[in-house]
Amino acid sequence: MTTLDLTSDSVFDHVRSNDNELVGYIAVTDEGDFVPFDLLHRQAGPACQLAQAEELLDEIGLGLLAEVYELQRDGQRLRVGIKELTRNEVVVGPLPGDLDPSSDPVDLTARWSYSLPTPELTPLSR
Repeated sequence: MTTLDLTSDSVFDHVRSNDNELVGYIAVTDEGDFVPFDLLHRQAGPACQLAQAEELLDEIGLGLLAEVYELQRDGQRLRVGIKELTRNEVVVGPLPGDLDPSSDPVDLTARWSYSLPTPELTPLSR
């Protein structure tokens, strides 16, 4: 399973117990396993027991909001950060530092919205 359908009855929110923050989603497979997804709707691990899925999402937490991402946009590779995140959409904006020195300057006040999941956005740390 690599896609997340938040409207499915087999998907539920995972809220971290120590601070009640939403940190991901868990999908139940037909076999009764649990598949963790982060807030960007990316599969965060393999199908496993519920406690393992919850533990993995707790570890990821909200840290993905602070990561630097690469965005492919109009033929350019841009360094971006997450500015807003809802259940179905992410808003990103450019960060200083060029990934492609030959590209045109980027307006650091720009914002772009994408429906989740979005393949245009990848963590730079991967």
